[in-house]
Amino acid sequence: MPKRNAAQKAARAAQKATPGIGYQAALNRARATTPPPASRFPETVRAALDAAPAEAPFLAVAEEIDGPSGWRFTVISVADRSTALTFDMSDWTEWRPASAGHRLIERGYITHPPAHFEPGRAAGWETLPDGRKAAPAHPVEDFVGEPTPRPAATAPKAPRVRTYGPRQFPDALGLAEWELERAQRLGLIPPPDVSGRWSEDMFTDVSGRMGAIRGEIGTLPDVGARRAEDYLSERFGFTVHPGTAAELARRGHLPVRGDYKGHPLYCGLTLERFSDRGKVRRASAAGRLHMREEAARILGLRGADFDHLLRAGLLTHAETTTSSRSKHIVVRLYRQADLDRVLRSRRIDWTAVRATPKGRPSPLAQLPTRTH
Repeated sequence: MPKRNAAQKAARAAQKATPGIGYQAALNRARATTPPPASRFPETVRAALDAAPAEAPFLAVAEEIDGPSGWRFTVISVADRSTALTFDMSDWTEWRPASAGHRLIERGYITHPPAHFEPGRAAGWETLPDGRKAAPAHPVEDFVGEPTPRPAATAPKAPRVRTYGPRQFPDALGLAEWELERAQRLGLIPPPDVSGRWSEDMFTDVSGRMGAIRGEIGTLPDVGARRAEDYLSERFGFTVHPGTAAELARRGHLPVRGDYKGHPLYCGLTLERFSDRGKVRRASAAGRLHMREEAARILGLRGADFDHLLRAGLLTHAETTTSSRSKHIVVRLYRQADLDRVLRSRRIDWTAVRATPKGRPSPLAQLPTRTH
């Protein structure tokens, strides 16, 4: 609590001496008649007090403390040069203008807002010729406004009708995205009925049928070839070679349901319900994929002979993959059923081809080149 200045003491004395006079009137009279005390502030601070804006009743001054570190703050009344507040920031090793303003606010004072925009000031503080810092200030309560009145009561709004978007609907039902898509494809869940969204009534209807819906949509999402083949191998207990899923699809046993990054996705519901082991075995044998060297070995051919089959269009690759050494190297894969078909071809004298020694021209060189 700051000490009373001379004018305040004179006002209290006048109140006691003159019954009925108010404190403010006594204070105004005392300020007009009480001579200012001898200044105890340096000339630079007195000049800053004289130059303080009329709207700011106080001047905050900061100076470095004699010693290792720290700054001392003093808030001075512009009217009577009395000290209203003093405090130290002994842990400061440098001047911090913005932080200095915050420290004032914590103690009930605030720097004069327009001073923040004056040239040569930082956060409202100016540097005096002797290195001190000064800023015009106000008591914080000068800036505390009246409470904002509450708006007048308005008529209650009609309750908003609940609807569900394409993410909210499956989330509320506990469905994954693929489960919702499959249920819609099977006609188990109708399309949105309110501007691309599902209504509350629709949600209530579908949620009441969720047990039956889950039984129909299965538990396996649509998957790529490798996952499909792994699933069939685990289910039937025998090796299912790469290429089996594509072969089942080629034979009409396994529908394709879209793609992922250009690779087909196979129907998970069909895989779950697949029960014909024989179809899987035959598809695995016929759809098995081989790289060029292995395919040539199966046919009993040299690499040059194999290339003549490709040139003549008697054989073509079924799929491609990327090399394990580099994703930029494309590897062509040849289907077992296509190799079996070439072996049955009457256009080729397999005995003569296989009897041709290394370094001699291949009899397959006589085959015409396919042009389309």
